Amino acid sequence: MENLSKHFSLDYLVTGSGRAPSSNQPSPLDEAVVMYSAPFLRALRAAPNRELKFHELLKQTAPEIQNPNFDQSLHVIRSLEKLKFVEVAQEDPYGNHLIRAVL
Repeated sequence: MENLSKHFSLDYLVTGSGRAPSSNQPSPLDEAVVMYSAPFLRALRAAPNRELKFHELLKQTAPEIQNPNFDQSLHVIRSLEKLKFVEVAQEDPYGNHLIRAVL
């Protein structure tokens, strides 16, 4: 039981001692985003110059992602950008950004 309390302890937040979770490790949420985004990454990597406009990316991934939601998909792209998997090479005022695979 003592091992469990040490493993899941938040004492480092209060006392400043102990080990804090490593910021270099991806969070479970980041890992889930990467896993969900596999169709996006595959489509980008297969595209000429490894880049697509966002609307075209949604069209190409629609068979794999049933009913892709624009806002949710854009959030996934922004998360992938934060994780350095993609970059938004060109912003578009209508949301049809140019997305480029980095990795």
